[in-house]
Amino acid sequence: MKVSEHFQLQELVPQAAFTEMGEKAIELLHPNLIDSIEKLRVQLAVPLRVNNWNSGGTFQNRGWRPRNSKVGAKKSLHKEGKAVDFDSPGLPMIELFKLVWNNRDWIVKNTAFRIIESFTATPGWVHLAIGDQDETELKVITP
Repeated sequence: MKVSEHFQLQELVPQAAFTEMGEKAIELLHPNLIDSIEKLRVQLAVPLRVNNWNSGGTFQNRGWRPRNSKVGAKKSLHKEGKAVDFDSPGLPMIELFKLVWNNRDWIVKNTAFRIIESFTATPGWVHLAIGDQDETELKVITP
């Protein structure tokens, strides 16, 4: 199910959730998550890969995660539908992180993302999460 120009719902939820809920799985996501990741994709002008289970890949926990998920932190914003982890096929992770970081002011002004995980802590993906909309900077956290 296409939810924006560049994303399918299956890319934002795990296979089990989509199988169980179908199109209603969109309700698992924070209302601003789809809009924010789509705007970021357009701004960066590179493909962003969240989950790829629907095309035969192994990623399925990089968007929404169920409360009982063993992946990530116990109180992860993924479990509230407020976070995504992503990469960009063919682009070295450090380059993607720099691209995101260099657009941090634009991100805060144009998306709901307010949190980014430190690249040194999570060098295999970029993690962005929706945070306090009163924040005027992208907050770097170490999980």
